[in-house]
Parts: sequence; structure tokens; C-alpha cells
Amino acid sequence: MKKGRIFCGSRGIRIFCAAALAAGLAVTPAYAAGWSQEDGVWYYYGESGEKENGWIQAEEDGLWYYLDSDTGSWMQRPVLDTEAAVHLLENAIKKAGYYQNEKQPVEVREDWRDDRVICMSVRMTTGPNSDAILNNYEVNRKTGAVKAAVGGSFNLYD
Repeated sequence: MKKGRIFCGSRGIRIFCAAALAAGLAVTPAYAAGWSQEDGVWYYYGESGEKENGWIQAEEDGLWYYLDSDTGSWMQRPVLDTEAAVHLLENAIKKAGYYQNEKQPVEVREDWRDDRVICMSVRMTTGPNSDAILNNYEVNRKTGAVKAAVGGSFNLYD
């Protein structure tokens, strides 16, 4: 082969590689895991690039968020079922800095509910099948307002 053909071949390979790379980028969706605002609506994308839905614990802040099960859009005020009440109370106590230095694991529980309130507790594991209540909380099912047995009041949706 002549030198000219090798040079042309090398140039052709460079052009082919550049075209292949560009084509690959064109069909590979660009995404970043985490929050994305699209047309004024917030979505959360997982590591695989898929929209998440249901309850997720965001890696950025460790807080729980509810994403609509059909659309994946963030719902700021989910219905206060048991799961929502537990996750939102976990968020509230984390934001306030409560129970962060306990020697044993801490658990948030719904103890009972009626049409008006949800009664919850934060408990510390003290042994097999035993725990100690650290505080009790009464949550207004309509507004999300919380009254602590000990300490201040707050709202689950703040």
C-alpha cells in the first residue's frame, strides 16, 4: 500500500469513529439520576434513567418523597395513610435533628387512628421484641398538623 492510501484510510477511520460516536450519543438518552423539573412538574429519576414512582428516599437529602404511581410527578401533600404518615414524620424529625444520636435504632410507628387523628410514636429498640417510647405524636389527618406529647408542634407537609 502507498502512504497516501494509509493516510486516507486513517482519516476515514477517524471520520467513521466520530460518526459512530455521534450516532451513539443521538440514540442514548442523556439523563442524570435525581430531580428534574419538566414543564413546572418535579420528577425523580433513578440510576437507570427511569422515572421513579411511589415512595422514594432521595439520595441527595435522605428524605422521603411521594411520586404519583401513574405519572411519577412529585405530590407535595400525599394522602395520610399509614405509610405516608410514617415517612413524613420521619422527615420532620430528621429535619428538626431529633433522635439523631441514639445508641439503639429508632423506629416511627402508627399506633392507631380514627377519622380525625393518627396517633404515632417514636420508639427506640431496647432488646428482642422490646422498645421504649421516646415521644408520642398526634397528627391531624386533614391538615397534617402535629402535636408532640413533649416538645413543639409542626406540620408534616412543611
